[in-house]
Amino acid sequence: VEAMVNKVAVGKGTGKSKKLAEQDAAKNALKAEGQLNG
Repeated sequence: VEAMVNKVAVGKGTGKSKKLAEQDAAKNALKAEGQLNG
């Protein structure tokens, strides 16, 4: 049950937390690309 609740909370979340999560994902992607290209 906790897994489902956490999954829903993370998947939906609030507009702000979702935006922050997307920004973090973008930053991590840029870091990964930078390391590969560097």
